[in-house]
Amino acid sequence: MGRKRSEKIASVKEKLIMRLGSGYYYPGDRFFSNRSIAERFNVSYQTAHQLMRELRDEGWLDRRPFSGSYISGRIEPVAGVTLHFNARAKRPESFGDRLLSMLLERLGKEKIPCRIDWDDAGKLDGTSLPILWESPKTLERLIGAPKFGILLNDRPRNGIARTFVDSVSIDDFSGGALAAEIVIKKFGREARTAVLGGSSEDTRNLERIRGFRSLLPDAELVDAGSWNYTDGLRVSPAVTARERDAVFCCNDRLASALAHHCAETKPGFRAVIGFDNAPVSERENLTTIAIPWEQLIDLTLGIVRQRMAGETRTSVQYLINTTPIIRDPVFL
Repeated sequence: MGRKRSEKIASVKEKLIMRLGSGYYYPGDRFFSNRSIAERFNVSYQTAHQLMRELRDEGWLDRRPFSGSYISGRIEPVAGVTLHFNARAKRPESFGDRLLSMLLERLGKEKIPCRIDWDDAGKLDGTSLPILWESPKTLERLIGAPKFGILLNDRPRNGIARTFVDSVSIDDFSGGALAAEIVIKKFGREARTAVLGGSSEDTRNLERIRGFRSLLPDAELVDAGSWNYTDGLRVSPAVTARERDAVFCCNDRLASALAHHCAETKPGFRAVIGFDNAPVSERENLTTIAIPWEQLIDLTLGIVRQRMAGETRTSVQYLINTTPIIRDPVFL
């Protein structure tokens, strides 16, 4: 009869099984080596080897000669992508409309099957890779699954979400600071400025404001309460109630609203800076802090290709810098 296993060794095996059954490994992921287990749990190499062999025999692990130990199981192939988009992307010339159009075009060129889900009902298709824009319920379901997915123009919260949710987003703070630098270059640090803010609960809006005020701390904030043109137009009189050298608007629709208001009430005032480089800014010749759209799409498609090829390593978060587009001669 063999010697009874010590409580320490039994505890080590129990901890290894808890890791394997936690749900945070994918089939095919590499597991600890014998040596790392020996060092981590302060056991002999021979004991670590025996534990790994038991885990293999019990179906937890696959052992590959000269390679290591891998999580057992079959990886479900990703057959395509599902675009979980907020219905605001249906609005012509909006940020979401441009993002969706460019994404659909690239997916089509690369012959990657895709469908659009507008519901944000938290439904996930097991055979497709979810790509999310402004779909909070589906994001929560994705994190709870857990399942790999891609979040666009936002970043997942800290913790487990960042293990499984890839993201491609914009450095909003830096973009706001860039707008302030344009103003300072033209009007100096004593410039009379204001910020026309968007959705007051949106972290992107808050970061853009914070970035601008990091260089021009006296800039007055006028809060539109949303990203919408109509709300921007509603609060524009408050922006122009005082003399301004320049106004930073946290998106291009707000900038468009302010520019239209100024055209009627303050002819000649054009010192308005937007954010996004949405189609409306080009059409109306607005200076803006531009999102590098092509780079955003390139990075997204790169992640799609990797996940469809079976990549199960931890998620990546890309943070893209913005660039200024000066269309208004006042800033030249």
